[in-house]
Amino acid sequence: MRFSIGLCLIFVLLASASALGCTGVVISGEETVVVGVNEDWYRSDAYVWATKAFAGLHAAVYFGYLVDGEFGEGIAPFWYDFQGINDAGLFFDSFSAPCGIGENESEKRPFSGSIERLIMQTCSTVEDAVHVMTQYDRSYMDCMQYLLVDRTGAAAVVEAGAVVWKDDDV
Repeated sequence: MRFSIGLCLIFVLLASASALGCTGVVISGEETVVVGVNEDWYRSDAYVWATKAFAGLHAAVYFGYLVDGEFGEGIAPFWYDFQGINDAGLFFDSFSAPCGIGENESEKRPFSGSIERLIMQTCSTVEDAVHVMTQYDRSYMDCMQYLLVDRTGAAAVVEAGAVVWKDDDV
């Protein structure tokens, strides 16, 4: 019965206009975790790249693209990792979100690098990743959110000022 209700819900969502946004789905049971995501835009210059494990850091595979001018003048080109998974089974995806819903976190210290790479290299679980991300100012995430999933089926959505954890029954 739960499967039928879930399947009906998916069809209703796909038929709606709001289904044009990014989507993330996590299904977990006994020893299996399945993550499904889609992006709401198309880029012909997306890449896949991998980093090796070294000095106690995790190896990871990333999906992303080169940002070169999209965020304004004067910003040096950089690789944006919008999805990734590491050798411990920690997965992330980034989604756009309505702007202006986050809380001010300016009292927290900023992180000057790629938070995505930091959690992929140093974290094994969603709990670890949330702990790392929430130590830093996330006000830059005002118009975005991250879906985090690990190999146990634990999942959370992290955005500016909030963390929403997956229920065990969902």
